Amino acid sequence: MKTTDIKTITFSELCELKELGIVILGAGGELIEWVQGFDKILKEEEIVKGRYNTFNFAARITGNCLGKGGRTDLVLLFNPKNKINVGKLAIWRIKMGDISWAEDFVVNYRKDYLS
Repeated sequence: MKTTDIKTITFSELCELKELGIVILGAGGELIEWVQGFDKILKEEEIVKGRYNTFNFAARITGNCLGKGGRTDLVLLFNPKNKINVGKLAIWRIKMGDISWAEDFVVNYRKDYLS
């Protein structure tokens, strides 16, 4: 995945996405580094197995109530061509901290975007 592959989407567009994914809350700095770092970690820990990129979609979510200088949230959707151990992924996600399932993010952080 290249830097140019990271899209920008609205919260409403996120609500339409139905693939398995995670959202990193407060992803600062170079977003491609988050994508590449998580790709490496998830493969090293054998949470994702396969020869394809771990993620087939990465996007910054725009429009939160904190404004331009506010929190940057990054959605990463998993590539369905790989085998994903969802049980291991769930435990890893909890250990990492500010990472939400994409579908939970839509429910739990709606107020940050649609206020």
